Amino acid sequence: MADLKSMTFVQQVRQAYEQVVAAIIRPPRTSYEPRHLGPRLFEFLGRSFERRDFVVLNSRGHTLVCSRWQPTNFRARMLPTLIFMHGNA
Repeated sequence: MADLKSMTFVQQVRQAYEQVVAAIIRPPRTSYEPRHLGPRLFEFLGRSFERRDFVVLNSRGHTLVCSRWQPTNFRARMLPTLIFMHGNA
């Protein structure tokens, strides 16, 4: 990064704009390991749950890493699903 004193006003504005874009509009992706999501098997309010991790390839060829939490003992044929989308902003 250049010294602010040696930069023109236009260069300073351009640099400030690029920093705002990088920080707010297109921040870097957060990286984390599956272990950061907690244990695969856990209890909540007296019920047992399991996390299943899987990968989906989208239409643009990007890998989407997904997790599904569900009760270990359930009788319903179908369960409601809540999807959280992790955005960059």
